[in-house]
Amino acid sequence: RQERAAVERGLAGLRPQVRSALVLHYFEERSYQEIAEVLQVPIGTVGTLIHRGRGALRALLEPKGYAVYSTVQDPRHSYPMARLSMAAEPISS
Repeated sequence: RQERAAVERGLAGLRPQVRSALVLHYFEERSYQEIAEVLQVPIGTVGTLIHRGRGALRALLEPKGYAVYSTVQDPRHSYPMARLSMAAEPISS
C-alpha cells in the first residue's frame, strides 16, 4: 500500500535509535520498559525518542502530502496516541 510505503520511507530517514523506538512501540507493540531494555536506555529516554520520532516523521511526510496520525488510543494517556499502529494518508486539498 502506498501509505505504508510512505511511513517506511519516513522511518528510513530517522536516526537509527529513534527509528528503532518507533518500530518497537508501534509495530511490535513493545512496552516502554521492553524498549528501554532493548535499546539500553532509561525508560524516560524511550518516551522522548518516541515523541521526537513522531514529530520528525510528521515533518518528513507532511511536505510530501501525507498526514501522520494515530489509530488507537493509548489508555495511559488522555489524548489520542497510537499504541498499536501508525499510519499516513494523503492530505486532501
